[in-house]
Amino acid sequence: MNKLIAPMNWLMARAPMLQSLILLAIRLWLANVFLRSGLLKLGSWESTVSLFATEYQLPFLPPELAAVLGTIVEIGAGGLLLVGALTPLAALGLLVLTLTIELLVYPGTNDHYHWMLLLGTLIAFGGGKLSFDGLFFSRLLKPSHKSQNE
Repeated sequence: MNKLIAPMNWLMARAPMLQSLILLAIRLWLANVFLRSGLLKLGSWESTVSLFATEYQLPFLPPELAAVLGTIVEIGAGGLLLVGALTPLAALGLLVLTLTIELLVYPGTNDHYHWMLLLGTLIAFGGGKLSFDGLFFSRLLKPSHKSQNE
């Protein structure tokens, strides 16, 4: 039993840094997926609008508006994930986008389920210590040691 306790203690002592490294890897991987997709859309805008009009065909948005919104979310939220800024909000936007794609455009796509799981992780845990959020908000939100009477 003692042979199990020592490695577990070693891992548990490093859990916060391991968590931050995992969150960093998730952010960078998802940022790559969504930024590349958004930049590809920007690179050939006529093709993008045509794709939204013919293949994606969202029932509640005109193709031009859907193309603009989808591209903004992919590039904007993807960029935020890249640096780890407003991570839960960026991940939530990409989760809504991915759910829309999964439910209305390409149902049953395994990649979407993986993305949604990873996006849910970022919504729940944020960007980690190795992110803009972790660096900025950890300083901003530190509890004050002053008493209320001071």
